[in-house]
Amino acid sequence: MFEIVSPTVLFGFSVIWLAAAMTPGANVAFTVSVSSRYGFRAGLMCAAGFVTGVFIYALIVVFGLSLVAQWFGPVLAVMRWVGVVYLIWLAYKIWNAPGAGATSRAVDAPGHWQILVQAALVSLTNPKAMIFVLVVVPQAVDVTRPATPQLLVLAVFASLMSLTAHSIYSALGYMLGRAVPSQKAGVWVNRLIASILIFGAIGLSVATLPENL
Repeated sequence: MFEIVSPTVLFGFSVIWLAAAMTPGANVAFTVSVSSRYGFRAGLMCAAGFVTGVFIYALIVVFGLSLVAQWFGPVLAVMRWVGVVYLIWLAYKIWNAPGAGATSRAVDAPGHWQILVQAALVSLTNPKAMIFVLVVVPQAVDVTRPATPQLLVLAVFASLMSLTAHSIYSALGYMLGRAVPSQKAGVWVNRLIASILIFGAIGLSVATLPENL
């Protein structure tokens, strides 16, 4: 693997990606919300869903970078508004959900595969993730060597960093859920997380996409 991408480049790329994945936002709010209500394993399924989204974007870069440059700009614009609507819908559901306190047991927990799909949709409808992939991943490629093997290795490490970040937030969300003393307090935690999602939707709606995408 180190013969494909140098250790120095791989380390720097991993640090940048991990820092970006750890930055609070809609993805983090979703992970914390799910893990605080349904437990650590459910939070890990969020992490798996976000990794799925990252890997899909990375594969698009690997196999269709020129195609992306030609026609993906309008698609990103559409996806931005799909993401806005989806985040608002999630915020609405979380806002009105019953609180999950340390003394309560969630009885409305969705299936793990459902959580994975929801997390993947949150990731895939956020064009900022695609832009980050388009900007950061190619910068780590040595143009004097075959690009595809390098891009695949970088995609794997990007996925691992995303998995690490959201696993950490899953643990934090789980501990938050355990620390909430009652269902009534859990309602306010839900509303705080829903508010973060709404702010994320607002930020997404006013974001300016690069004109050359």
